[in-house]
Amino acid sequence: MLLTKEANRYFDEAQPWSTRKSDLTRCASSLYVCCQYVRAFAGLWAMILPFGMQRLWDAISPGKELWRDGWPSAENWLGEGHPVNSPGILFQKIDEASIAPEKERLARLREQMDRDSR
Repeated sequence: MLLTKEANRYFDEAQPWSTRKSDLTRCASSLYVCCQYVRAFAGLWAMILPFGMQRLWDAISPGKELWRDGWPSAENWLGEGHPVNSPGILFQKIDEASIAPEKERLARLREQMDRDSR
């Protein structure tokens, strides 16, 4: 989580949306660093979010399998000018109306598991 906080802090301070208009070199440099963070996150979170992180990895390293090529290539930084594609939507937004029924379903499942374990 510390790496995530550091990346967020860096992005907020670098303000590439602002430097894009005033200092293109600084903007490019900050986006390059952010891409390195994103690449690291894809590898770190792959065990928890395998499909979403594979889509993210595909945007950064097309044609490579994250589970096969991710960790071994983690020490290799992206080269200058490395193309980055749009990953599209990684996760669907959760509709507020679907939260309560899901909580109820999980509560029933937990009750059943508790009964079964006795």
